[in-house]
Formats: sequence, structure tokens, C-alpha cells
Amino acid sequence: MPSTMRIACVGDSLTRGDGAHEGRAQHPTRGNYPATLQHLLPGATVRNFGHGGATACNASDTPYETTREFRHARAFRAHVVVLMLGTNDAKQRHWRGVCKPGVDKLASGFDRILSALQPAAGLVLLPPPVLQEKWGIRRALLQPVHQAIRRWHHHLISRANSTRRLACASTYLAHPLPFWTDTAAIQLSSYVDDGVHLSQMGSQRLACHVRDALRDAGCLDMPDPAARGEYMCGAARGLRTRSVRHPGHRNREYSRAVGAKAVGDMA
Repeated sequence: MPSTMRIACVGDSLTRGDGAHEGRAQHPTRGNYPATLQHLLPGATVRNFGHGGATACNASDTPYETTREFRHARAFRAHVVVLMLGTNDAKQRHWRGVCKPGVDKLASGFDRILSALQPAAGLVLLPPPVLQEKWGIRRALLQPVHQAIRRWHHHLISRANSTRRLACASTYLAHPLPFWTDTAAIQLSSYVDDGVHLSQMGSQRLACHVRDALRDAGCLDMPDPAARGEYMCGAARGLRTRSVRHPGHRNREYSRAVGAKAVGDMA
């Protein structure tokens, strides 16, 4: 393990968040999960490489590979990459248009991004559901996006001949379960008013989820349960709030699509 681990958070506007890391908070109601993750991991260096509107597909109007953030992420030479793309791939003009077949274009994009960044380990997250359809994002298309990511991940670990529990330094680590869904109920407080982007509470919960996933995978040396941020993460996990049924799916079907596998149960 490196003395100072470098963690690159790669994604779209859900990763970029409020933009505070760029010098000014352009969207103050949104959270910034990489900034919170840095607070939780003071011994690591966490950087935010999110770009609004970016896709995994390389044929869209904003492929992540063409962004300035991608170039900066390559120069950062991260030990661990946390990758969350797919929300903008779920736009009608992308998934059923220029990125068709979406399954292949998304998988190819993920392969190219991770191959270029060359991390020792990667944590791949499914994009969260959306409460409202905006900017062309379609709820009905997020399910095939999720399925495509899971299929890509299955092929990835098959090619790597991974064991049931991946060691941090061996190959890419995928975590297919979004932290904000359990029994497919969506925590309303995790989103801002647009129903797409994560609020400060949602970003805090995401940062805690990422920290726990990396720790469980052996990427972090944090044996003490009273480690920094444990109180904050415990409060986020135990948050009681009004939850709503996703209007675009039946809970049982969505649970099957997302799956319920832990970090060490990815076969």
C-alpha cells in the first residue's frame, strides 16, 4: 500500500457536485462527495474529476474521454479510481441514438477510461435513480444502463480470473449496489429539488458508502470502528426520512435489476 493513497473520483455532475473544488460553489444546494471522502480519509489525497453531462459512451456530445477532467485524472496517476457514469448515457438521444447499441458503447467506454487511468483498484458504482426526468434523462433507460454495467463488470472479473473477494492491489473492484436503495425505497433527502443531483446529505451518504467499500476491500487500513467520520456516517446510515416509491418502476423489479451483492460477494 502506498504511504499516501491517491483516489480519483471520476464521473459526471453527480460527482462534480457543487463545484466548490473549482474555486466557487456554483450549485450550493448540491453536495460534493469527493470533498466529504477527503474529510473521512485525511491520510489519502482525494480529487474530484467530475464533468457535468459526461457519458461513458464515446459517441455522445460529451464523452468523458474528451474532457479536461479526464486529462487531469490521467496526470494524477491515482492508486484507486471511483467511477460513476451512466446517468447521461440514459438519455434517449444517446442510448437509443448515437450510442446504440448502448450496452457495447458503454462497456467500451468503461474499458478505455480504466485502461487509460491504470489504477491498482477501481470502485465502480451504478448511477442512482432519478426522481424526475430532466435534460433528456429517462428513468426507463436507467435500468438497461444498470444491467449493462453489471454485465461489463461480470466480464471484467471473468477476464481477470478474479477470486470471490478481490484484493485491493489485484484488479478493478466493482460495487454494484447503490448505497441509497434498500428494498428499492429512495431517500428523498438524498436529492436536491431537481430530483437528479445529490444533496449534501446524499453526497455524505455516498462518501460514507465509498469509504466503507474501500475499507472492506482491503484498500484502507482502518481497523478502528471509531475512525474519523464514523459518527457522521453512522448518522447518515440511520437517517430517518420520508421515502418515496420510484414512479418509474415496481420496487421488486428494481431490486432485481440492482442486485444486493456486497463488496466481497461479486461472483
